[in-house]
Amino acid sequence: MSSQQGASRLLGDLRRSPQVLLPYQADAVRELVQEIITLHESKTQLSAVSSANDPNINVQDCFLRRHKRCLVVYHSVRCNRVEALRWTTGAVLLPGAKENLASSEVDYFKAYSKAVSEYLDNCGLDLTTVSFEGKPPNLLPSVFFYLTLTHLTASKESKTSQA
Repeated sequence: MSSQQGASRLLGDLRRSPQVLLPYQADAVRELVQEIITLHESKTQLSAVSSANDPNINVQDCFLRRHKRCLVVYHSVRCNRVEALRWTTGAVLLPGAKENLASSEVDYFKAYSKAVSEYLDNCGLDLTTVSFEGKPPNLLPSVFFYLTLTHLTASKESKTSQA
């Protein structure tokens, strides 16, 4: 498989399953990293031999940047999903979800879970027990406070949308 197909496959897996954390594609990532190293070495050798305006250098640079962007997006999305997993399942990683994670992602989950727990302990809040039933919480206070506004230039009453 070419590196173009590997990069497309990594991003395609993310697009096909927006909510599910599929198994980590270690082989595809390894191939893409190897391709990045090869392209960088080739670009360095080519730039030493030819002029700076050589189109081959620009093409290799475009491929190099594309592969790097694909890897960054792949790992960024996976990190976001691991963080979301912490909020949906709690501090304990379920065995089914653990099988789909790489060892570094399991370590990231543990570190993120520890950081969230320490933050919640310091704040005195437990946001994990609040159930919003799929809806955002109502952030308005339960009692409306009315303000009296005084205009210095006019002597008539003003009304707002609240009262």
